[in-house]
Order: sequence, then C-alpha cells, then structure tokens
Amino acid sequence: RDTTALALFSLVCFMDIFVMKNAFGGAQEAQVAFYSRAALAGKAFLYLASAFNLVALPVISAAHARGDDTLGHLRRFLAQVAGVLVIGLIGLWLFTPLALHRGLGDLPENGALVPVVRLFALAVVPLALFQLVLFHGLAVAAPGFSRLLAVVALGYFAALRQWHATPRS
Repeated sequence: RDTTALALFSLVCFMDIFVMKNAFGGAQEAQVAFYSRAALAGKAFLYLASAFNLVALPVISAAHARGDDTLGHLRRFLAQVAGVLVIGLIGLWLFTPLALHRGLGDLPENGALVPVVRLFALAVVPLALFQLVLFHGLAVAAPGFSRLLAVVALGYFAALRQWHATPRS
C-alpha cells in the first residue's frame, strides 16, 4: 500500500513531461524540450521538501506508536517546509537567470525560461507541502490514502491530456 501511494504521488509529480512528449513529440520537439527544462528546474522545490520527509516519517511514526498527537508534528513540519520554500522562492526569484546559466549552460532560450521556471516553482509548492501530508498518512497508516491518490493521479492525467489537446491561440 505504501509503495502504491508513493508511486502514484511520483506519477502526479512527473507525469506532465510524459504527456507533453506524447502529445507534442516530433514536429514540436523544441517546445517539449523547453517545457521539460522549465518543469525540471521548477520541480527542484520537491527535492527541498523531500529532505524534510526523511526526518518527518520516523518522528511521526514514533509519535503514532506512542499514541501521541501526530497532527501537531505535521503542522510543525509543514510550517518548516513552507518557510524553507518561501526562502527558496525568494532566492529563485532573485537569481533565476544565474541558476539557469549554472544549471543549463549558456543556452539562448534561458531568457525565455526565467518567467516559466518561476511559475513552475510556485505551482510546485502545494505539491511539496502535500508530500508531507502523504508521508504523515503513510506514517499513521491512514486508510484509503492509496485510493485517494489513485483518483488524484487519474484526474490529473485526464486534466493534462485535455489541457494539451485543447488548441491555444
């Protein structure tokens, strides 16, 4: 059950690139590459939150085993992650061109990536926070968590397919 929940969360986080590649492969390869670079750079914020999960899972599991209130731990970890993400967003906002140059090299499209990477980073913040909620659910063995994630993953996949299938002006 835990493996299923983590696999579904990974799908939700990284499915968009696969949908883009399938929807726009071939003739629009440059757009897919642009989207993929922006998405991966913006999704770095998921890795910031993942570091907290390494600590949160055993702390919350131990509290649950003792019969303590685990929601207090969750709120504390969410506040800490939110603080780190805000600091990260401020740093990214100030230094996006430099970060892209260091990460991708001297590509001509780096200038166009700046606003897109910033938007991706903002969009990933709720996912990063939900990641802690997921690990809390796994630590306390919350029933039905995998089913909820399956519904979210399938809904997200359907929304992405519809979004990318709709012509834009």
